[in-house]
Amino acid sequence: MVVNVLKCIIASGSMVIMSIHQPSFEIIGLLNCLLFFSRGQTVYSSAQFRTLDSTEREQN
Repeated sequence: MVVNVLKCIIASGSMVIMSIHQPSFEIIGLLNCLLFFSRGQTVYSSAQFRTLDSTEREQN
């Protein structure tokens, strides 16, 4: 998976910035930091992110 390759690059000391449209929950679970934008404005920022469990997803 591409995200796993990017994590290896990060482990070597490089910074990786990625733009992804509608990622799966599996992909989101692999990320360390998320920034969500809407119309050019930051609407969510997290240095530590946890994936929603299935119960939380069904409620949203």
